[in-house]
Amino acid sequence: MHLVTVTGVLGRGRQKGVAQVYRSHKEQGSLLKKVKLEIAVNEGFVEKTIKGIG
Repeated sequence: MHLVTVTGVLGRGRQKGVAQVYRSHKEQGSLLKKVKLEIAVNEGFVEKTIKGIG
């Protein structure tokens, strides 16, 4: 791999969010903490990298 960037992000996909307790009140959160990976590879390593991640 040539370059890798790891970023903490908030998002919502198929998951419905999770309930969290904040100041003694249960709140339904709609955004979940996720990790976003950005990877740069040479053209010859694209398929190997995709197989390695999947």
